[in-house]
Amino acid sequence: TGQDLASVLTVRLVRVQANLNRQAARILGRYGLTLLQWRILYLLKLEGPMAATQMHEIMDTDKGQLSRRLKVMEQEGFIKPVEGCAPSRRRDLELTDLGHQKFDAAIPDMTNRYEHILGRFNEAEQVQLMDFIQRLDEASEVDPT
Repeated sequence: TGQDLASVLTVRLVRVQANLNRQAARILGRYGLTLLQWRILYLLKLEGPMAATQMHEIMDTDKGQLSRRLKVMEQEGFIKPVEGCAPSRRRDLELTDLGHQKFDAAIPDMTNRYEHILGRFNEAEQVQLMDFIQRLDEASEVDPT
């Protein structure tokens, strides 16, 4: 029935997400990085300096967890406030030289991982997969009741 399919679909999506997270964590562990640290490094490398509030909006992660991780990453020297930015919650953060080094060290393996995952699909299937994911994401944002 439709209800059974929905239950199986959500269970499978959770399982896939958990497997992908474990796979990424194993790879990133070689570089002394957590998955959240990687996402922060990747976002700052891709988008440039930004405030924690912007990161939260883009990554849709727990605000408290993100805030704590950013504080630790700043203490570890991976990120720093942008020069001339007043100390506040809205200050922009950027990668330090160490942050760039960590990113550059891990990106080849993370790129290989990404290619390994998407390599299971031909080009047309990749486009279709992204469309399916987009539609699932949109459906998950609306309460169906």
